[in-house]
Amino acid sequence: MKKKIISGIILIVVFILIAFCSCCTTKSSENTNLQTITPDEARYFEGDVLSGNMTLAGYDTPDYNISRYRVVILAYQPESDTYVYTFVEPLINGTYQYVLPESWESRFGREKKVFESYGLKKTGNMTKSDLWKVS
Repeated sequence: MKKKIISGIILIVVFILIAFCSCCTTKSSENTNLQTITPDEARYFEGDVLSGNMTLAGYDTPDYNISRYRVVILAYQPESDTYVYTFVEPLINGTYQYVLPESWESRFGREKKVFESYGLKKTGNMTKSDLWKVS
């Protein structure tokens, strides 16, 4: 009789452990799925010309007429959730010229969440053929 009671208790404990383990496994799988969600869609796209606070965007200059400068998006890199951009100046004919020389030092990269918090507004577009290439 005592063996049946002990066997019954062991059997109940085993069932409880199996039930507990399956619940933990399900929750673990759900958490893994949450971590693999892709980043939100980018607000800005390659060639977008943006205006706003250029100092926040990283153009640190004593120029009193800083408001004439714009940001141009060179690329959005979803794998790092980062915008790559530089600065341009609008010309009278409606086109843009780069403010900085073309080199890796003149390309800026900011995490999407940070960059979008600057509140820049789209004011124009540059064609792909006029954009610096980003590798």
